[in-house]
Amino acid sequence: MNIKQASERTGISRDMIRFYEKKGIIHPVRKNNGYRDYSNHDLLLLVTARQYSCLGIELDTISELLKQNDPEVFYNEMEQAVSRLKEEQQRLLQQMDYADNMKSIFRMASEGIDHEIVRHGELYYYPRTDVRYFADLYAYNSARPAFLIRNENLELEEYPQEQGMLFLKPVRSKLTCTSYQEGTFMRFLRRFQPDIVIGRNMILPMIRTIESEGYRVCGDVFISMVLGDSGTREEDLSTVEFEIAER
Repeated sequence: MNIKQASERTGISRDMIRFYEKKGIIHPVRKNNGYRDYSNHDLLLLVTARQYSCLGIELDTISELLKQNDPEVFYNEMEQAVSRLKEEQQRLLQQMDYADNMKSIFRMASEGIDHEIVRHGELYYYPRTDVRYFADLYAYNSARPAFLIRNENLELEEYPQEQGMLFLKPVRSKLTCTSYQEGTFMRFLRRFQPDIVIGRNMILPMIRTIESEGYRVCGDVFISMVLGDSGTREEDLSTVEFEIAER
């Protein structure tokens, strides 16, 4: 069959079929008129190679694997593919958790909810203690910058400037993280002026609200901007999350 027919039967574009041939994955015979004649076996090789490519295996590697035709070599390559896909799965699950968390925050904002109780799984806080390594954290798409107020500092008038990144899952980093066990949080939505210094006068009213509802602050506090004003720079929408327990 000609290349048009091969493309129609496999769903692989003609350009890609030519590219697969260039990589040595298929070797169609040439007719007397110089046109390629693709066999059913060529089509099977094309589809098989595409499936392996979808697993993240390079075409040059696929070509070598097909030439060797050795199940043990294929096994080793598939073992690596499974490992890569598991890492990708974890990354996607982490992003889904992050998106679900952000959806909850914007639901509060759109419905005008001042505060509500939320449950968090384990949290991982990476402080900005070393700029070289901290910058690497921005490559992850499932975290948010967070200002940390430690529980023991809540009585201070002004809080130490502790900034970092808050993750729902641990990440590979040379920075040491602080892990927080699964817990109950009271989440507040507040609008702050850009670059404002967070002090006790801003936090105390929220603590009083928590206490009036029968809870107490039992852990650290995280403040994160979720929506910034890029126009007038008047206000940024932020969350203030207190770890709480019943009184």
